Amino acid sequence: MQTRKAVPRRGPGSVFRGAPRPLRHPAFLRVWLSGLFVYPARFADITTVAWLVAQHTDRPSQVALIAVFRWLPYLIAGPWIGLMIDRLPRLRVLRLAQASMAAGAVVVGILGLTGRIEVWHIYAYTAFSGLTWTVDLPARRAYMRGVVGRRSTTVALALDQLTWHTGLLLGSNLAGLVLDKFNPGWIFIGVAGSVLLGLPLLAGLPRLSRIGGPRPPSPFRALLEGVRFIRSDRTLIGVMLLVAITNTFGFGFEAMTPVFAEDVLHASAAKFGLLMSAQGIGSVIGGLVLIRIGHRLKRHAFVLMCVVIGNHVASLLLALSAWYSASFTVLVLAGISGNLFGVMSTSIFLLLTPDVMRGRVLGLHIFVIGCYPLGIYGLGQLSDALGPGRALAVVASIGITLALAVFVAFPELRRPTRPLDRSG
Repeated sequence: MQTRKAVPRRGPGSVFRGAPRPLRHPAFLRVWLSGLFVYPARFADITTVAWLVAQHTDRPSQVALIAVFRWLPYLIAGPWIGLMIDRLPRLRVLRLAQASMAAGAVVVGILGLTGRIEVWHIYAYTAFSGLTWTVDLPARRAYMRGVVGRRSTTVALALDQLTWHTGLLLGSNLAGLVLDKFNPGWIFIGVAGSVLLGLPLLAGLPRLSRIGGPRPPSPFRALLEGVRFIRSDRTLIGVMLLVAITNTFGFGFEAMTPVFAEDVLHASAAKFGLLMSAQGIGSVIGGLVLIRIGHRLKRHAFVLMCVVIGNHVASLLLALSAWYSASFTVLVLAGISGNLFGVMSTSIFLLLTPDVMRGRVLGLHIFVIGCYPLGIYGLGQLSDALGPGRALAVVASIGITLALAVFVAFPELRRPTRPLDRSG
């Protein structure tokens, strides 16, 4: 298959010439700016549904189900969405995902405003919202990689993560403030409006579509090619294992934050929103560091291993915390490690994968991220039996042990990253 004939013009498109290189590309700049509308909406949504369910149940497993429903589409649909991204214009896929997210938010917003919303509505909406995000994330990042080229990949992802976690910071706090005074339905209406405001920024951009070449293989054969490609590279295998381990055992602090806020810290809605945004503060810090040094990184997998351990340690510290300020600080540190984890793992896949297979590999990456709901479901059940603190400590300890085993078994993870494409 022949890839696109030309990449969009590289040149001064940034608001200021001293900006990081990706922001000087007009197409990347507009896609990046669209995240300023989408990401705050997403995290306002996440905070609202978590608070609503926490108010309706005293069982940690019921709260943990929110994360299960949100991330289950990654496990079920991830590989097939990767195939779609390899076959269709990525911008079209991205716009469809955002329009669908807005439509779902309008429906649940109306249910909230009319007083008809029930817990099962929240679960169903969360699963649908998770599906739209399963489409949005790989389509957005595959397009970004195609625009900026190899040299700017890590910085481009750091910029996207910076916007993501700025959205966490803004959206979570805003939702917490609104929940204290207004009907939650208004938050979902605001979510839809914000997402729709970001759509015009994606209009008129270069499609980066492929032309010519042989007919693409069948979906199953194409997916098998992606699996074989990953199996041929031990670095990719090791990174996939670290992603699976971390998403199964290392992000328990995210799902348990609503439980700790309600049962241990006895936080108000406003303090709950602030606590949910703590990761965003840490992630902004981590993102700014990566933007500064990302282009100089040589050992992406080694950095990934360090932040994998950091994620699990954050869960252990949260399990031991009984004070609001300590929990807030732990979640800030978790935000730093979480940001670096997302950027490093995705950078490795983008750097070591050819463009014709990038969607499939990212789809398989999304599939492995789908281990998250399985881990959270197990954590929720364990929390019902042992209590959230003990359960979180047990799960995090298992994750640290498995991650260290992978790091020992795959010495390739300690070596410098050698990008497949050295031309861009």
